[in-house]
Amino acid sequence: IDQSMQHLLENFGHERALERDKARVDLDAALKKGQDEASLQSLEQGIVGLLDSEPWFQRVGGLVAAKCLIMGHGASASLRARLVKAIKDNLEDPEVRVRQGLLDVLAEMAKTDGVSLYGELKECLMESIHRNFHRSVEQEASGSLPAKVEGMHDTEGWKCLETSVGLLRHIIQGCGKEFVPHFNQEIFDLISQCVGHTNRFVRETAFFTISSLCEAYDQPELDTHAAWLSGLCYKGLADNWSQVRYAGSVATRSFLMKSKSDEHRKALMPPMCLNRYYVAEGVRLYSQDTWKMVTEAEGGGVRCLEANTAAFVDYYIQQSGMDNHAVREAACSCIAEMATKVPKPAVQPFVGTLLDALVLSFQDQSWPVRDCACTATGAFVAAFPEESKAYLDKLYPLWFDHLSDNIKSVREGAAIALGRVLGAYKDEALAHVLPVLADLLPQAQNQETESQRFGSMSSSPGPFGVVGAKGEEPQHTHEPQTKQERDNDKALHTGQIMYSCGSLA
Repeated sequence: IDQSMQHLLENFGHERALERDKARVDLDAALKKGQDEASLQSLEQGIVGLLDSEPWFQRVGGLVAAKCLIMGHGASASLRARLVKAIKDNLEDPEVRVRQGLLDVLAEMAKTDGVSLYGELKECLMESIHRNFHRSVEQEASGSLPAKVEGMHDTEGWKCLETSVGLLRHIIQGCGKEFVPHFNQEIFDLISQCVGHTNRFVRETAFFTISSLCEAYDQPELDTHAAWLSGLCYKGLADNWSQVRYAGSVATRSFLMKSKSDEHRKALMPPMCLNRYYVAEGVRLYSQDTWKMVTEAEGGGVRCLEANTAAFVDYYIQQSGMDNHAVREAACSCIAEMATKVPKPAVQPFVGTLLDALVLSFQDQSWPVRDCACTATGAFVAAFPEESKAYLDKLYPLWFDHLSDNIKSVREGAAIALGRVLGAYKDEALAHVLPVLADLLPQAQNQETESQRFGSMSSSPGPFGVVGAKGEEPQHTHEPQTKQERDNDKALHTGQIMYSCGSLA
């Protein structure tokens, strides 16, 4: 094997992911410069050797190198045949990084091989999906994972099911319209089952698969499945896992941007609209963009809300009572929007219903929900002062209680709401507010300052930035450097393993 390729292949087979990543960058650069036939043959031989290796990290390296070669130059028929065999052999490998490598390689192969690749993999792929759709304690004990006495849950993987469904998705995505004749009831049923699967990773992959399906179909063909697809997207938009909700949002955009079925499009508008305020930033921003794209042809988002106010109100009220506090918070924000952005004649018949929901949310155990509900009640009083009068006896105690809440934004929201109340009712409201202010404002003088409350704590940073008690000497484990010097020492932090402390949720 050519010496330069030999060095690259050794790094592709390295145990450390960092070295394999460096090899990928080097190979990309080498392929851009151009390689002679002998070097390319050497590379393919080395890739085959890595694919046949026993250690998982060497097989991962072989798959990464194969992907680089396909993208940068193309692969020979013999290597493609060997990659198909590798996909079949490693389809249920216990190491998830191997299976992820299969996904990456297959995504590139599908772009050029098309439906012929699906023909080669269909039997083993569908068999694997059906065989691994359900798991039992007995299966776990006999496999590579330990048995779970109390069953499986949403935060762990589902062995190879997620990646097998992902392979199907990449084939559909790579083939595009060419795959349409291969859609059948078996695939439709499989997607429906995965959308309802107990595992969130499987559901997430299923919604990305739906997105690829929508992209493959032309509009008339897509609308023959509009009822089925809109029903699945509706579930995705309301999933409690943010990653699944995001994937559902991707599927929804793919459907709405192509479908002409007004009935099924309208069913998806309220949940998509609510997700514009969802706490997860990815879901929120993506939904905002989708909302603009979809409503542009209908005269804008406000026009859409005005034309279908009853449907949006019903959905918001339903969601304000959901178990997920993030959903309740988003629902309150959407209700506030009805008062501030939608023309009053469209909202007026629903003011009482919406205020009933806000009064309940104003007493929520979750402070962000109370905060949004507080802001929303103030918006409704300002927009509909006459209709809101009947609720003032319930709202005044809630506003006053939240003026002294321990969360700053809640106190601020209550103050803003009362300011709007004063603007709407003038002297009538002032008679309620002044006695409360006369009682609360002097109490601020009796509140200890932060420095007094935490006076026993040191003002200097301790080890790793953790504050210690006064008189406690910081225990530096990295002398003679200070912590700041160590944090900014490039030599200590370049080319090292990177860890993630992110939440699984």
